[in-house]
Amino acid sequence: MFNPSKLLAATQALWPLRSSLTLVRIADTLPEWAAAAAQRVAVGMHPAEVIVTRVQLTRLADQYAALYRRWVVAAVLAVLLALAVVASAASTPLDSLHLGILSGVLVAILLPPMVICDGIARDYIAARALATVLAGIAK
Repeated sequence: MFNPSKLLAATQALWPLRSSLTLVRIADTLPEWAAAAAQRVAVGMHPAEVIVTRVQLTRLADQYAALYRRWVVAAVLAVLLALAVVASAASTPLDSLHLGILSGVLVAILLPPMVICDGIARDYIAARALATVLAGIAK
C-alpha cells in the first residue's frame, strides 16, 4: 500500500546531515544526494508497487510545487511585515527590554513561513527524486 509520508521520511532519513542543516529550495535539477537516497529506498519495492507509486508521487510533487509557490508569497509578505515593524521601531530608542520584544516579534513573523517553505521544498525534492528513480525502474 502506498504511504507517501513513510516513503518521503525514509528517503529524507538517508540524506546527508549537511543537507538537513541547509535551507532547501525547489530547483530544476535534483541534488545528487536526493537521487541517491531515493535509489536506496526504491530498491526494496515490488514491480507492481513501483508503477502505482510513481504516478502518485508525481502528482504529489506537483501539489508540493503549487503549495510551495503559495508559501513563498506568504514568506515575502512576512518579510514586508517585518520591515514595517522594524521601520516603526526605528523611530524610538530601544532599551534591552524593547529590543528583546522586537526580536521576539520578528522571529514570530519570519520563522513560521520560512520553516514551512523549507519543509514543503524538502518533501517536494524527496517526492520528485523517488518519482524519477521509479520512472527509471518501471521502464
